[in-house]
Amino acid sequence: AVFHLSLETNGRMYCPPGWLNHGSNCYFLVSNSQTWINAENHCAGLGSSLVSIQNPSENQFLQSLMQMSGHSITWTGGFYFQGRWMWVDQSRFYYNNWGSTNSASSYPCVYLRSQGGWSNYQCTLAYPFICVKKLNC
Repeated sequence: AVFHLSLETNGRMYCPPGWLNHGSNCYFLVSNSQTWINAENHCAGLGSSLVSIQNPSENQFLQSLMQMSGHSITWTGGFYFQGRWMWVDQSRFYYNNWGSTNSASSYPCVYLRSQGGWSNYQCTLAYPFICVKKLNC
């Protein structure tokens, strides 16, 4: 098992090595492509979850991270279940930035594009992905 601890220096919290801070969260982009469920399991193993996107600032930060890493598509924690879009971390699906949508029932997993809006596709496709955890975990 791999354990990551946040370091506290003079009252300030820092993300673990390799994770990037934005707001009150730490983010980790995994370049090794995985299916949506395997990506979520990978994040869970790091004490995190697939990213939920709560506002335009976070969306822009993630797109910049993707551009720096050379990835045009990454999985997010968004998925369609029982008639509505949800985040795997159970946060509310208030903000969205859809670019194009496919049939939600056929393509229930949400991916982020490095440019443009979100879209949804088959969960069995393998893409890079972004994990997120709170800064103080």
